[in-house]
Amino acid sequence: MDLDFEEATRLAGYNTLDDFFMKLVAPVLAITLLLFFSTLILVNFYGGMFDLGGLTPLLFLLPFGILLLGFASVFIYPYYVIERIKVNIHENIHYFITYTGSLSTLHVKRRQLFRLSSQRVEYGEIAKVMEKVAYLADYWNLGLVRTCRKLSTLVPSKILGNFLDRMSAAFDFGERVDLFLKQEQSAVMEDYSTEYKQSLQTLSLIQDALVSLTIAVSFMMAISFMLPLIMGYSIYVLVALSGVALFFIDILSLVFIDSFITHDLICHHLPIKAPEYRRIRAVMIPIFILCIVLAIPLLWFRPFGAPTPLLIALSLSPLAGIGVLGSRLESAVIKKDQAFPAFIRSLGGSLSARGGSLVGTLGPLRIHEFGVLNDPVESLYARLRVRCDKFQSWMYFAGETGSNMIEKFGSIFIQVINLGGDPEEASQIISDNFIKLLSLRELRLQLASSVKGVYYGTILGVTGAAYATLRMVGILDNTFKQSFASIAQTPSMGSLMMGLLPSIGEINIPLVEDMLFVVLVIHAAFSAYSIKMVDGGTKYAAFLDFVIMSWLVALTAVIMPLMFDFLFSQGQVGTGFVSDVSPIP
Repeated sequence: MDLDFEEATRLAGYNTLDDFFMKLVAPVLAITLLLFFSTLILVNFYGGMFDLGGLTPLLFLLPFGILLLGFASVFIYPYYVIERIKVNIHENIHYFITYTGSLSTLHVKRRQLFRLSSQRVEYGEIAKVMEKVAYLADYWNLGLVRTCRKLSTLVPSKILGNFLDRMSAAFDFGERVDLFLKQEQSAVMEDYSTEYKQSLQTLSLIQDALVSLTIAVSFMMAISFMLPLIMGYSIYVLVALSGVALFFIDILSLVFIDSFITHDLICHHLPIKAPEYRRIRAVMIPIFILCIVLAIPLLWFRPFGAPTPLLIALSLSPLAGIGVLGSRLESAVIKKDQAFPAFIRSLGGSLSARGGSLVGTLGPLRIHEFGVLNDPVESLYARLRVRCDKFQSWMYFAGETGSNMIEKFGSIFIQVINLGGDPEEASQIISDNFIKLLSLRELRLQLASSVKGVYYGTILGVTGAAYATLRMVGILDNTFKQSFASIAQTPSMGSLMMGLLPSIGEINIPLVEDMLFVVLVIHAAFSAYSIKMVDGGTKYAAFLDFVIMSWLVALTAVIMPLMFDFLFSQGQVGTGFVSDVSPIP
C-alpha cells in the first residue's frame, strides 16, 4: 500500500502532523541532540584514552551516528508501526476467518457478526477494525457497505482489505452472510498461504543478507588483527570493536525477524502448562546451579592444563539438558497438533448427531484411540463430568496439550457451540483450516532447518578465520621481535628500525584468544535464539543449539592454533628457514 507521510502518521495513531511532531518528533530530537553533544564532548576530551593510533578520529563518527539515527528514526517510525500492524493482522487473519466461518453456522445478522468479532481482543488489530466498522455503521449512520469499502482502502494488510472489499460488494448485492463467509474460507486462506510463503522468502533473504554481513565482519576481523603489527594499534580494542560489530548484526537479525516476519508459535502462552513444560521448569534451577558449580573449580584449578575455551564449554554443557527437554516439548506439541483435526471432526459430528451436551458426547468418544490426545481428552471429560465451567475446562485441555493452535481453534469451537452453532459444520471448517496451517508450518520448519545449518556453518567459519588470524599474528609478532632484537645490536640499524616501524608492544595472545572466545560465545547465544524465532518453537530448545555452537567454537579455538603450530614447526624442520622461530605457547 503506497502511503504519503501524512497518511502514514494517521495510521500510526497520530491525528495530525502537528500531533505527530509534538508527541514524537520533538522529544526524540531533544534526546538525540543531548546525546550528540554529550558524546561529542566525551570523545573530544577522553577519546585519547583509547589506544587507536591513527584511528582515533573515527571515534567522532559515534556522535554523528547517533545524530543521524535520531533524525532517521522519527521519519521511519510511522512506517515501522504500519508494518507491525500488518504483521499482527497476518498473524491472526486465519483465526479470524475460521471464527467468522464458524459463526456463519449461527446464521448471524450482519451487525451481530461485527460485534462478536470485535469482542475477540486476542485477534489484535483485526478486532479493532471490526470495532471501527460497527461503530461507524451504528453511530455515524454510514452503513456497513460504505464503511467496509472505506476501511478496505485504509488497512495496511492486503488480505484484510480485499476481504472487506468483497464483503461490501456482497452486502451491497444482498448476499446472505452465512453463504459469503463459507465461500470466503478458501479465498482468505489462499491469500494467507501466499502471504505466509512470501514471508518465508523474505526471511530467507534477510538471513542471507545478515550472514553476508557476518562474513564481512569476519573478513574485517582477520584484516584488523594484523594492524597492530603494521600501525601499532591496540589489538584488545580491535577485538572489542569486532565484538560490537557482531553484537550489532545479532540485534539487527532479531529485530528484523520479530518485526517483519509473520509469527507462527508452536507452544502457547497460557498459564496452564503441558507436563513436558513443567519438567523443564523443574530442572532449570538445578541445571543453572550445576553450571556454576562446574565452572568455578574448572576455571580455578584447570585440570590437566586444559584450555579456557574447553573448560567454559564443559561448564555450559548441562544446559543441553534444558534444550533436549525443550525439543521433546516441541515434538510432543507437533504430534498433538497433527491429531487434533481428527478429534475435532469426531467431536463435532457426534455432537451434531446426538444433539446432547459436550460431556454426554465425550463419554462414548473416549473408547476411540486419539493417540497423544488420549490423556488430555480424559482430563477434559473428568472436569466436565464434575460440572466445571466448560470454557475453563477447555482452556485446561488446550493448556495440557501445550499447543498454540489447539488453544486458538479450540476456543473458537467451544464459543460457537455455546452460542448455538452447528457443531458438525463448525468442526469441519476448523479442521480444514487447521490442516492447511499444518502444511504451511512444514514449510517453515524446513526453512528453519536450513537456517540452522547456515548459522552453524557461519559460526564455524568466523571462528576458524578469527583464530587462524590470531595465531598468525602471534607467530609474526614473535618473529618480528626476535629479528628486531638481533638488528638492535647494531646501533645505527637499531635507530633506523625504530624510526621506520611502530612500537608493537607486548601482545598477550592467550588473553586475546580468551576475549575472542567470549565474543563468539555471545554470538552463538544470539544465533541459537534466532533459530527458535524462525521456527516458532519454545525458547528452551535454544539451549541445545547454544551448547553445540559453544563446543564448536571451543574446539575450533583449540584445534586451529595447534594446527598452525604443527604446520610451522614442520616447515622449520623441513626447510631450515627461520630456524630460530618457535611456536607460540
